[in-house]
Amino acid sequence: MARDPANTQWQTDLVISFAKLGTMADGQNAELRRVYLQWGRAILVVLKGEGRLLSNQDCIEWFDNQLTQLKAESV
Repeated sequence: MARDPANTQWQTDLVISFAKLGTMADGQNAELRRVYLQWGRAILVVLKGEGRLLSNQDCIEWFDNQLTQLKAESV
């Protein structure tokens, strides 16, 4: 991303990686999972705000649901 911050494909690839990291360690290290999910969501919010996110790439709601579920599991 540092070489080409305008490359939407690289950023959405990173979002997918964060989504996987945020959900793959189910039940383990909730704080690290939360960080990955927050990073992925933050990238999507920026892309959407800049109008660079396709409708089929808008999974902000999915990240919100995962974060809510993670919070519920932590209680």
